[in-house]
Amino acid sequence: MLADFLDFNKYSPVNLSTFFLVCILSAILSFICIQTYIYTLNQTMSKKDEHELVLTVVLMGVVASLVSLIVGANLARAFAIFGVMSIVRFRTAIGKEYSAAFIFMSVALGMCCGAGYYTLAVLYCVFAVFVMFLINTFFTKKKAKPGEKPEKLSSEQKREHTEASYD
Repeated sequence: MLADFLDFNKYSPVNLSTFFLVCILSAILSFICIQTYIYTLNQTMSKKDEHELVLTVVLMGVVASLVSLIVGANLARAFAIFGVMSIVRFRTAIGKEYSAAFIFMSVALGMCCGAGYYTLAVLYCVFAVFVMFLINTFFTKKKAKPGEKPEKLSSEQKREHTEASYD
């Protein structure tokens, strides 16, 4: 009975090794994605928030890969899953566009893995991480080093910082 349950080929073209490859690769790439976000954020984040963010983004990548794996090339399944997923939505607002970009990046990585485009997923992850580090290096203000006085914030930056602390 267990052998029948584990035999995916009887009902689907997906086998157990493909399932694990998709889940593991998607989780690893999503984890790299979110660690890049945490590194380039230039703000301190509580351990609880960081933990929740890592879990959420990694799980979203894995779920997206499994959805892509289930849908395959079946148009009816795609519309059914789209209908179900459109009912479920975020109940909390995403704080910044930068955060949303990394969430979408994780979903895209998961979809690539689920569709079988493993090389594309890895290349996309490497490229996106490289671009994020370039942007962080050339277009963001540096954190103050210990013992250094931080730069003075403009009134708009203070307002953004205050609003972010209440979220």
